[in-house]
Amino acid sequence: MPTSILSQSPARRNGRDYPSFARILSLTISLMLLLVLDICTADSIAEKDKVEYVIAISVDGLVPNKVLGLPNFQRLRSESAFTDNARNQFLSSQTTPNHASMLTGLSIEEHKYKMDGDNGKKVEKASVFDLVKAAGGKTCLFAQKEKFQLFQRSWPIDRFKWSKENSEINNAFFKEMKSTNPCNYVLLHWREPDLIGHRYKGADTKHYKQAVQVVDRFLGQVFQMIDTSSRSQGNTAIV
Repeated sequence: MPTSILSQSPARRNGRDYPSFARILSLTISLMLLLVLDICTADSIAEKDKVEYVIAISVDGLVPNKVLGLPNFQRLRSESAFTDNARNQFLSSQTTPNHASMLTGLSIEEHKYKMDGDNGKKVEKASVFDLVKAAGGKTCLFAQKEKFQLFQRSWPIDRFKWSKENSEINNAFFKEMKSTNPCNYVLLHWREPDLIGHRYKGADTKHYKQAVQVVDRFLGQVFQMIDTSSRSQGNTAIV
């Protein structure tokens, strides 16, 4: 996939303002429990000077200290850059406005989407999906909340699926990434810790711990997929 467009400064293309890829990535880093994994190491990325595939994983409602000791989260921490001090947007901690910020590189004040839901309209700002498509790449979004249909409508996403069921999202993601033409950029949204945290009134319960363990096992499956694929190994980044 061509990479030059991803490093351009903010500009206008097709009548839309395009923030730089660096700005989008830096805001994503500040909003998620940011874990950038080289599976490619930092040195190997520098040598190749490119990453062909980016898997962005958003774990809704994740509390940083609840991943300590879990093997696959620990691998992310040991092989990558991470922070336990990430922050949501100042104006809101809700899912939809914060994901709009992650994907556009803009604050809520700038992208102006404040509702935690799908209002039937669009986010009227360009996103990382626009940048990847402009660079000739393929884009995907797999989500566990129906309101993510807002993003399907707003941006050029080649494959979109939402489901409340972990297994359906899992299967769709792995089928796509093992296909002959996988996504160059995929956002995968997990809702389970958020759902369980609300249901059982916080993160200090066995139910929440179990929800995070489910995500950890999924990360292990992602690692295995990359480690055993000659196409993915050495040129895939996990965010």
